[in-house]
Order: sequence, then structure tokens, then C-alpha cells
Amino acid sequence: MSKTPESDRSGGELPLREFLTYRLNRLHGRLHAQGTRYLAQHADITVSEWRAIAMISDLGQTTLTAISREGQLDKGLLSRTIKSLIARNYVQARQDPKDQRVQLLKLTRKGQSLFDRILPRMQARQRFLRSSLNDKELETLFRIFDKLDRAAEETEFTK
Repeated sequence: MSKTPESDRSGGELPLREFLTYRLNRLHGRLHAQGTRYLAQHADITVSEWRAIAMISDLGQTTLTAISREGQLDKGLLSRTIKSLIARNYVQARQDPKDQRVQLLKLTRKGQSLFDRILPRMQARQRFLRSSLNDKELETLFRIFDKLDRAAEETEFTK
């Protein structure tokens, strides 16, 4: 990119390639495609299925709402993903005795076995991705993510 981030401060319109949301979405798409290829090759599951399995493993017995909230995942897509995981016997669902409208989700032995087998591969992927940045860059990136997370809560754009 030839322009610096400061070049848009003159009040002119930003080219699409300099929109933060465009760049983040593009990077997300590329990383998602990489993860899709990797998981298809090693586990025959989708990225959405991996995320759900990992979240359930992390949260323990949980609900679809808790997974959606924690991972900022679309409830409709997550619901379809959970149904697929239940059909493939990776996740078990039972009604919450306190609230019959809620399903309690947990990994089956097969789901836990898949998680245990794939986690080291996904951790290796994370180490590979992180290795493209030095420690200072990683620290800065995570500070930036924290700032953007807070900014994403705002609805007034006067700055």
C-alpha cells in the first residue's frame, strides 16, 4: 500500500483498501480459508465446527447462547453447526431441567477425542501465524484489538 494511514486525515474519502473493516474482513477470509483447508485435510470438520467444539471444551457443559455470546458467533449458523455435531456424535444435547427451552451441550467421548487430536495441530498453526510477528508486534497487535473491541461498542462516529 503506497499511502500511509495518516494520508486520510485531510478529510478526503478513504479508498476501500484502507478501510479497517475491509482489511480485517479480507484477512479473516484468508485465514478462514487456510483453516478450512487444514481442518478438512486433518479432521473432516469445518472451521465453524472446530470453533464450536473448542468452545464447548473450554466452557464445559454449556448452552448455545453462552457459546454465541463468548465467541461472538451468529446464533443461526451456530445452531446449524451444533445440529451437525450432534448428528455426527461429537456433541450431546439434553434439556436443562431448570428451563425446558434450553439445551445443555457437552462433548461426547468422540468429540473430546477429536478435540484432543486436533488441538495440537491448531496450536501449531497459531504458533506459525504468531511467528510472522515479533514479541513487540504481537503485544501491539493485541493492544490494537483491545482498542478496536472497545470502539466496536460505540454507535456515534464523531471522531
